[in-house]
Amino acid sequence: MFRDVLLSGCLLLVTSLLMPVGAAAAAKTAEQLLAEGDAAHRLGHHKRAVKAYEGALKELERPYGALMGLARAHVALDRFDEARVFVDRALEVAAEGDERAAALNYRGMTFARESQWLSAGRRHRKSHGQRYELLLQAIESYREALGAIEHPPAAIWANLADAQSQALQREAARASAEKFLELEPSARASVAGLLAHLDCLDQMATAIDFKGALERWGKDEMEPPRKVHYPSPEPVSRSSSGIGYFELIIDREGSPHCARLTANHGLEPAFVAGALRTLSTWRFEPARLRGEPVSVIYAMTITVR
Repeated sequence: MFRDVLLSGCLLLVTSLLMPVGAAAAAKTAEQLLAEGDAAHRLGHHKRAVKAYEGALKELERPYGALMGLARAHVALDRFDEARVFVDRALEVAAEGDERAAALNYRGMTFARESQWLSAGRRHRKSHGQRYELLLQAIESYREALGAIEHPPAAIWANLADAQSQALQREAARASAEKFLELEPSARASVAGLLAHLDCLDQMATAIDFKGALERWGKDEMEPPRKVHYPSPEPVSRSSSGIGYFELIIDREGSPHCARLTANHGLEPAFVAGALRTLSTWRFEPARLRGEPVSVIYAMTITVR
């Protein structure tokens, strides 16, 4: 009997000693899984990252890092709705301040990224109105992120400015860009594309919409621009095919500016990038209104068969 009591006491002692070790091992496993997920995500193995983050999620009492990792991995896989589910769960456990601001900022990025993805026309066709709604949701999330922390990082201002410019909110976008540069004066190069886009929006505000002008004044008064020099963009592969709808400004001298893709039906992203570069080299006889050269916003279609 004494022996049984002694053995029971030893077992209780061993169990009590092992419990903290087991808890530490679980915590270590979670850290390892998070590190594995981060490494897989950086290498572009996003499905592997999802599995690692899901494993970490089961081990952590406060799974903010795993939830944000899952959100990033799902965005990389173009699963935007799933990503926002994980961001919303991360917001439920986020600490006030930096964590909450980071989660809200990333929530905005999921909306902005989805808008860009839809604009590229990779899988689904959605109207401009639906993409605009996504941008408005991105802007709302970025503003919430700015309000969640006393001294928000400059990157949130840059994200807000970009979403506002894509939503054609010129004045608001320029104000946000100026706030970013106020915080990061040496980072002007990082927002060069954004500032160029805002300059394009300014030019669009003063140019005539050719299609609308043609409907209003007719062919007798509104003459279209004529192509003078127009090299064809090169397909990136023999199997390339599709239709791209582009818009550009043609100024009074016949020079094109601010070419952009407005809709894409099957063209490869590399071809679109090449087409935009090629369009910038085209030259035109300018459009004329009642005989006088005018700057116009002009729509063009490029078809690859």
